[in-house]
Amino acid sequence: MHLMVTRRQKLTNVFVSFCSDLSPNTAELLFEIYDRANKANRFMGLGIVGVEELLINPSQRQVISLQSRPYEADEVSGTLTVEVVNFLL
Repeated sequence: MHLMVTRRQKLTNVFVSFCSDLSPNTAELLFEIYDRANKANRFMGLGIVGVEELLINPSQRQVISLQSRPYEADEVSGTLTVEVVNFLL
């Protein structure tokens, strides 16, 4: 997977590539985005991708609106672009 994180106020491109094993019981992938530039680990938002969506087309790009954590009043804005290449369970 390749991730690109963008924010409305300031454009920040962060590319992260990783490979991970998922079990057949995995229903979704949860991405939590933090700003560690000032070592404050400020929460920027989270994005969720459903595995069923990924199985429809194994190579795709999704743009996900960032959201706050459950039960928190986080100030969140921006999107997360998730590019999946050769997704197989």
